[in-house]
Amino acid sequence: MRKNNMLFRILLSVILVFAISCSKRSAVESGGNGEAITKQEARIELPDEPEGVEEEFAGTAMLTDMWTKYLKTPNDINRGYLGEFERYVEVFDLKKRIDSKAMNAAQKSGVVPQNTERRIFIQYENGFFAVDFPYGNKIYKLKDISRSIGMGYLGGIKLSYHPFGGTDSVSSKGSYFNIDDKPVKFEVTPISAGMTINAKQHFTFSTKGKNKFYITLGDKKFFFSFEVIEMPFTAGDSVDSVLEQLGFPAKENMVPSVSEDEGSKNYEGIDYGRTSSATHYYYEAYPFMAVSINNNSHNVKGIGNIYIGYDF
Repeated sequence: MRKNNMLFRILLSVILVFAISCSKRSAVESGGNGEAITKQEARIELPDEPEGVEEEFAGTAMLTDMWTKYLKTPNDINRGYLGEFERYVEVFDLKKRIDSKAMNAAQKSGVVPQNTERRIFIQYENGFFAVDFPYGNKIYKLKDISRSIGMGYLGGIKLSYHPFGGTDSVSSKGSYFNIDDKPVKFEVTPISAGMTINAKQHFTFSTKGKNKFYITLGDKKFFFSFEVIEMPFTAGDSVDSVLEQLGFPAKENMVPSVSEDEGSKNYEGIDYGRTSSATHYYYEAYPFMAVSINNNSHNVKGIGNIYIGYDF
């Protein structure tokens, strides 16, 4: 009798172990949430982040200093198409427009120039690439709304190639540069999950913080990042939300009206039509950011990065 009881206990233990094993396997294969997936899918892992050293901007403060001085100047009724700050830059002390002069001198001498606040230089073959960030490396976005910017003129990144020995530059055609009569392809690839790039090379940022990516030039990869700064208000919020969070602006300007010939235009990174009426707020703590306030509803219309891609 005792022998039969012992055999029964051993058999019961084996059955319990087998049942627990099957339960764990079922949980893994269902993702733990009841959704059936295959064993192969359960083993999929995200790829590791590519290795590489991020290119760094120079630590000069010329642009920030210009912004601070601009906020203290009277409004200019003769502001240009892009915005009043751009007009201010155009008449800025020419002696301080050192970037292009230094770049041309280095190019003639066969030397790669020093990086600046908005431009990074990368040696390639018998010359160098200039990687311009016309808005700087900080991108502003509204709360819970993605922000998109393009490439090239008025875009977030602009590439050009500069052969040593002269002052000529080579622009791309499509996705290729003609370097020493050879086609050299460039490609931009996002690393951070909150950053995407479409076929037309438009960037979309959906999350705040550091958004990393790399540019492939020929057979080489170079790493960069945008710092995405999210405001604590969004489109449609009242002007009170802006004032409560950021305080009164250091400066504000009416957006020039759009003519019948234009139909629409982009002003300081924000699109406007003929019936638009808005005021832009500027803050010293957020250089080159414009907050658009609708003059009729007194609500937030949008947010823009002011173009700073001038050769100074």
